[in-house]
Amino acid sequence: MTEKTAEREALEAKANELGVKFAANIGDDTLAARVAEAEAARGAAAGSDASETAPAGAEGAPAGTAADLAKDQGAEVAAMVSQAKELGLGIADMIEVIGPRQGRRRAGRAFGPEPVLIPMDELTEADLQALEDDPLLIVAWHPAIAAAD
Repeated sequence: MTEKTAEREALEAKANELGVKFAANIGDDTLAARVAEAEAARGAAAGSDASETAPAGAEGAPAGTAADLAKDQGAEVAAMVSQAKELGLGIADMIEVIGPRQGRRRAGRAFGPEPVLIPMDELTEADLQALEDDPLLIVAWHPAIAAAD
């Protein structure tokens, strides 16, 4: 097996930082394309507060799976959810999914470079697992607490 070049190591580090999933045998060009798509998606989503994926206080943290993000934000989210329930407010967890430029279908939905928000109650466990396991999709979890009318 050959040693990894400095460029390859930097590319893998950037992919991990962006939460891009990849196999160890992926080619440099393919990995670079996925990193570029993830950077473009993050840049497009940066203008929206709802698109933040890192937990509060974790600047520069990589975007992980929905389960990772939920775990990281656990105590804070649990407190907000508890308070919202006591006040009778509506609660809806959402996931945001960004797909490749050429498009990708999973869980009965189409995904492309534009972020797609899906309420968690519209997904089965199998749907969520399929989305999180797909290396071409970027999945972020967003807790949402809506005020009552």
